[in-house]
Amino acid sequence: MVLIEIKHCIDRAEYKVVFIALMILNIASYILCVKNDIGKSYQFIRSANENFVLQGTEAAYIPYIMYLLLPVYATIIASLSLIREEKSNSSILLIQRIGKKKYLAGKLFGILIVTFLTITIPMLINLLLCHLTYPIHGYDSAWGEPDYAIGLVSYNADNFLDMVRLQHPTLYNLIYIFNYGIFGSGLAILAYALSYYNKMKVLYFAKIPGALFIFYIVFNLIVSVFGLNEFSIQGYIMPNVHGNIIGEIVLILLIFGLSIGIIQRKIKNYEVI
Repeated sequence: MVLIEIKHCIDRAEYKVVFIALMILNIASYILCVKNDIGKSYQFIRSANENFVLQGTEAAYIPYIMYLLLPVYATIIASLSLIREEKSNSSILLIQRIGKKKYLAGKLFGILIVTFLTITIPMLINLLLCHLTYPIHGYDSAWGEPDYAIGLVSYNADNFLDMVRLQHPTLYNLIYIFNYGIFGSGLAILAYALSYYNKMKVLYFAKIPGALFIFYIVFNLIVSVFGLNEFSIQGYIMPNVHGNIIGEIVLILLIFGLSIGIIQRKIKNYEVI
C-alpha cells in the first residue's frame, strides 16, 4: 500500500509542479551566489555551508518564499489524495483487499515519504553544489568575518542549535533540511486528515492548502507576539531564529497528534463500501 500511494503521488501533475518549483528555487539560489562571487578575491568568499540556500545572502528572499509557502506546497498533493481515490473508487477496492487499518497506514506513510523527499531532495542538491563549488572554510558571516571571529560576534545561545552551527556547520544544514522535510510531512498529513471532512471537498484544490496557510501564518504571529518563539515553526526551518529541542518535539507531536486524532475520529464513520 505504501508503494502504491508513493506511485499515485508522483504520477500526479501537481506533484511534478511542486518538485520542479522547489528545484528551480534551490538552483536559482546557488546560481545567484556563484554569479555574485565570480572574480572576487578568496578573502571575500564565504564557505560552502554559508552559501547554502537557507544561509546565502545573495538570494536571502528565497528561504522566505520557501518558509511562507511551506503549508501550500507541502499540502497540495496530500489534500487531493483521498478525494481522487473516492472519485475513481480505487479506495473501495483497496479497503476490501487489505482492510481499513492497512489502507490508512499505507496512505500515511506514503504521503510522509513522498512529501519528505520532495522537499529535501532539492535542498540536498543545493548543499551538494555549494560543497563542490565553495571552500569548506571561508569568510563565513554576512559581515565578512573570518572563522575565528564568528563565535565571538554572531553566537546566540537562544538560537536553535547555534553551537552546532559553529562547530559542525554541515551537520547544522542537514538538520535544517531534515526539519523542513518533517514539518512539511506533518502539514501534508494534516491536510490529508482535513480532507475527510465532506464540507472541505468544495473547491478542495485551494481550500485545504489555503486554510492551512492562514493557520500557519496566524499561529506563528501569535506565538511571536506572546514571546513563545520556541513554539514557532520558523525557528526550526529558518536558521538563526530562537528555538530549542523541546519546542521542536512539542510542535512535531502537536502536528502529527492532531492529524492522527482527526483521522481516527473520522475513519470510524468513513464508509466507502
